[in-house]
Amino acid sequence: MDDKHIDMVQATRAYAEKYLEVGLEQEISRARRYGRDLTLLVVVPRYPCPVEAPEKARVIGELTECARRITRNVDTGLSLPWGVLIVLPETNEEGAAVVEEKMRACAGELACRGPEGPCAVSLTTAVAVYPRDGLARRELLESLKTKLQGCTNGG
Repeated sequence: MDDKHIDMVQATRAYAEKYLEVGLEQEISRARRYGRDLTLLVVVPRYPCPVEAPEKARVIGELTECARRITRNVDTGLSLPWGVLIVLPETNEEGAAVVEEKMRACAGELACRGPEGPCAVSLTTAVAVYPRDGLARRELLESLKTKLQGCTNGG
């Protein structure tokens, strides 16, 4: 990776961290104030072959771009080191399922480079809904984490 790409990755991570601290709390406050839906969808790529860190970063970047293309202007797609978090204000769980299916279609078009050639990318996903899964940022994020762990542990 060149210095320009490293700077971009660091800036993206800094934005994501700040959004998780401030922006997500603002969305929760707005949902609470106006009695509206708020759904979080996390998308984590899975690889059937060994994949190097730069290739994983490329796949996450492609999934983040996909999230930006398929969601509305009020939605936020955050690139995280291990996946993509999509914040869907005024969206219920059924609406999040539509976004999830579109993300799966994007992933189906991706291939990553493994040591023995290209391999397909699949997704593990989890959804957290305000207020069902939590009333605060930390609770919603913890709910996503727990659901993802259930998926990776055979749940």
